Amino acid sequence: MVSVIVCTYNRAATLKDCLTFLELYSRNYNELLEFIIVDNASADDTANVVSRFMDKKNINIRYLYEAEQGLAAARNRGAREARYEWLFFLDDDGFVNEDTFDQLFYTLENYDFDFFGGTYAAHFTSPGPRWLPEDFGSKKVIATQIAYLDKDTIEGGIMVIRKKVLTDTGYFNTSLGMKGIKEGFGEEREWITRASAAGYKAGFNPFFSMRHLIHPRKYKVWFQLKSYFALGRDSGKSGQVLQVNAMRVYSLLPFRIIKYAWRLLRDKNFYLENFYWNIFGTIFYVTGYYLGKLDKTNG
Repeated sequence: MVSVIVCTYNRAATLKDCLTFLELYSRNYNELLEFIIVDNASADDTANVVSRFMDKKNINIRYLYEAEQGLAAARNRGAREARYEWLFFLDDDGFVNEDTFDQLFYTLENYDFDFFGGTYAAHFTSPGPRWLPEDFGSKKVIATQIAYLDKDTIEGGIMVIRKKVLTDTGYFNTSLGMKGIKEGFGEEREWITRASAAGYKAGFNPFFSMRHLIHPRKYKVWFQLKSYFALGRDSGKSGQVLQVNAMRVYSLLPFRIIKYAWRLLRDKNFYLENFYWNIFGTIFYVTGYYLGKLDKTNG
């Protein structure tokens, strides 16, 4: 009934944890599930990790090797090879909860969505730095019950799609998204926009959840700024509408520097990383957005 597709690249240790939780919490649904692990040209021990799980009798795992680099390409490969009606996309740094599959099948059996998403909470392996907000890495959710998608968003790391819908709409755009270690975003949002425009019904289940591993590299403000630039770039490439006034963002830069420098001097809970983020975060996003639009035009 459901093909669980996990795409992975050079994260053998993380993948092992991901598969361990999948094996543990899917046991009540063995006959209704297949697990497809798409190795996106890894150079580490990924194949051996998957092989060890394939030897187990209580989880139905298939291994695919996808040479074309990119998360979108890996997801498309997994979708094409899937045998079941529904596709559950889960990233290799996503760890399912005890009731994840209960919520998955409850949604499939009781609602008429063509695709739907869920939520995630941050999973830390080491304490985060003081400058990060308490809710860092967790998805903000507005919905309080299962319903058609409204103000929430569907994230690619916990997303369920009817296979026929993905096939009919042309799969994910491989020019967007992660490519190896290069940050990228937007392939699922671009697809959701297309699918919604075609009349397919999107839903959201706030109880359908997992834990998202927060790697220590994300603790660095420079990583966050680069990611925000990539998010803006891919939003521009995929035709998303810019939600802020770009001229205002740039023109207010001197005032923001003064404002946050003053706060840095006076507020002991406001750190240098907060200073950089508050000044440059939106600027990196807007700059990436316009470069992405330019790249789309030239392409």
